[in-house]
Amino acid sequence: MTSVPDILRKRAEKFPELIAIKIADDEEISYRNLNLLSSKIANFLLDNGLKKHDKVSVALSNAEGIFFCASYFGIQKAGGVFVPVNLRYSKEELLKQLVHSDSSFFFVSDESLFNAGDIDIKWLKTFKLSEIKKIIINYRDTDPMLPVMGHEPAEIIYTSGTTGISKGIVSTHGSLTAFDDAVWLPITSGKTFLNPVPLYTFAGITYMLTPLRLAMKMILMPKFDPHYFVELLEKEKVSSAYAVSSMWLLVLKEVDDLKNRDFSNLSFVQFGAAPMPPSAVLELCNIFPNANIINLYGLTEAGSTGCMMPPGAAKSHPGSVGIPLPPTEVKIIDEHGNMLSSGEIGEILLRGESSQRRSYYKDKASTDQVWINDGWVRTGDLGYLDKDGYLYLVDRKKDIIIRGGYNISSLEVEDALFQHPDIKEAAVVGIPHPVLTEDVVAYIVLKEGKEISEETLRNFLLKRLADYKVPRRYVILDQLPKNALGKILKRELRTYGQ
Repeated sequence: MTSVPDILRKRAEKFPELIAIKIADDEEISYRNLNLLSSKIANFLLDNGLKKHDKVSVALSNAEGIFFCASYFGIQKAGGVFVPVNLRYSKEELLKQLVHSDSSFFFVSDESLFNAGDIDIKWLKTFKLSEIKKIIINYRDTDPMLPVMGHEPAEIIYTSGTTGISKGIVSTHGSLTAFDDAVWLPITSGKTFLNPVPLYTFAGITYMLTPLRLAMKMILMPKFDPHYFVELLEKEKVSSAYAVSSMWLLVLKEVDDLKNRDFSNLSFVQFGAAPMPPSAVLELCNIFPNANIINLYGLTEAGSTGCMMPPGAAKSHPGSVGIPLPPTEVKIIDEHGNMLSSGEIGEILLRGESSQRRSYYKDKASTDQVWINDGWVRTGDLGYLDKDGYLYLVDRKKDIIIRGGYNISSLEVEDALFQHPDIKEAAVVGIPHPVLTEDVVAYIVLKEGKEISEETLRNFLLKRLADYKVPRRYVILDQLPKNALGKILKRELRTYGQ
């Protein structure tokens, strides 16, 4: 396969009647019909002037997951580039991404908080979901079959970086089709995969493509609920499930009768996007004794390159994120770039076929810092390899806070706080949280004689940031701890928040 749409084309040809996607307790669609729907969307875009490599932004929820998925393939069939939009963005964040991505088209849900009429970008063609559905219902479903090469862009996924500026990671068709999953098809086709992760995230798209590659039935949850998640695992006879670590933690903490459920069909329990406490890994092993407990480690910049816990190894290595997933390579380097031995802590670097041919959109300087010589990707994470080749995470070099599977730049939150006229200084850190992995705390120094309430601060930030980025705790200090050079000592602030 040389293009991403080939994934769907081949599955629709070989398994036309199998169910590809089912929205939990709602509509479903077969591989054949998903392929036809994506062709209708492709022709709709071409008729409306889409040119090769034009960007199409899509703001749809999991409840609209069938059209989200069809749009993903349809946009690429038309030669366009798919750009998912975070549904929790503020209007300001949305506009920044639409402009930065050079999007020509915007598909938006009727239920979205984004009012299409308020988006004043003269070159952007905006369509509500209900409008598109009415237009394409009788549209031609002939696949345009436009030639696409492996080096051409397929998607741009935005993620927060250390500078606080959201960066768009460009993935090529070649990087997304680097692995041939045909060997798995005889044992995975027709089985069920449960996905509660928002589709617009990197993990969401990864675990949209994974079950489709394997000709599985993907069940999408419109909204995660731990009790309903467990109910679906049992009722739908799920064989494989992926959820971010905080979701599995909620399952363990809130569902009391896990040991009385029938999970005999469950073969793979997968998690990632944030560290999982080793004790929780062991608990998952006890709850699902017949399943392979799979910890996954990677980053958007590296694509599917990463590490995975081998089947049966979770109990013996509960604190590890696993071993390199072939053809992934891992090495640990010191601050001078020298390779370290097993047990020595340094920055984690990844290399693999899918980590290549990626870049930051319109940001060569940052691209050159992350994608370095010979295909290696700098993760910005600190860790070590043990003597058996298992990777362990120690800390993050970046000041990125991971709250409930979402990456939050502390600098971005600080920048929003600084816009308040009564704030003199601010620093934002993450502190451990039993379910979310980390929570966000803001330490603030006010201008002399000023007072401000937490409610006022929260409302101020909600106008500038997605809700999950807004701190839930605010601590007023007389001064922030600093070193001799005047740099804020965030490691001390983290101990304040314990």
